[in-house]
Amino acid sequence: MGRSLNILGCGRVGRALGSLFVRHSIFSRVTVCNRTPESSRRAAAFVPKAKAVDSIAEMPPCDAWMIASADSAVQEAAQLLVAQQSLVEGNLVFHVSGAQSSEVLEPLRARGARLGSLHPVRSIASPELVVTSFTGTACAIEGDESARAELRTMVEAIGGKPFEVDSRAKMICHAGHVFASNYLVTVVDVARRLYEEAGIPVEVAETMLPPIVRGTVENVCALGTTEALTGPVVRGDASLVERQLSALSEVNPEIASLYRELVRHATVIAERRGHLPEEAVEALRRIQAGQGA
Repeated sequence: MGRSLNILGCGRVGRALGSLFVRHSIFSRVTVCNRTPESSRRAAAFVPKAKAVDSIAEMPPCDAWMIASADSAVQEAAQLLVAQQSLVEGNLVFHVSGAQSSEVLEPLRARGARLGSLHPVRSIASPELVVTSFTGTACAIEGDESARAELRTMVEAIGGKPFEVDSRAKMICHAGHVFASNYLVTVVDVARRLYEEAGIPVEVAETMLPPIVRGTVENVCALGTTEALTGPVVRGDASLVERQLSALSEVNPEIASLYRELVRHATVIAERRGHLPEEAVEALRRIQAGQGA
């Protein structure tokens, strides 16, 4: 009959991974349970060969359990699972949280479960897009030795690139993901607000942003951050940095504070590149300290 998978909390990540697991013949039967019957049915309609049930008690015995609920609900899902007769010794139980380690599943160990976590390192705003473009996606693997081995095989089978992360370092690793994704969006939004403050029409700003952002990301991917950085800091133009900071302070002190902090980190990159004159570095450091160039 093939292997089976039960998914608890089948949101966007759960739908994407569940679909990929079935499409690549890792599992031939999937059962889905969300907080509401309607949500369960929507998720099951997306995942091939999936069936929706209304409660965790209705989920059948299976080979593996994937907890794909929100980070804050993983522990609750594990606690519910502990009491289920359908959980059997030797089951693989893993969650997809990027921030939490498999330690949050520890109560399940007494039931003989093998515990792990699998986190795709990419933005999953659209499960449909992920299913068609997953190849090459890095996936963080963590947990018991046997769980890690099985998760690695699963990730490779769907075209991902697994890497192992220490459970103690997972929160720091996830913070890196947040900077690379969520805060990239935040900084781009700040740029949009500054265009608006400068009187640039929205329709013009919308044409300006994509080439800048796309080109920057392409440069980072091709060259790395050290070589991709451009602009006044890496040129050592402390005078321009100071003038921009002064202008920002007049219109939005909060953005000016963010700008000053980003100058600090951009200076680290510029120093790493190794061609900034010492006087330029000192001038930039004075600006960071609020002393002027």
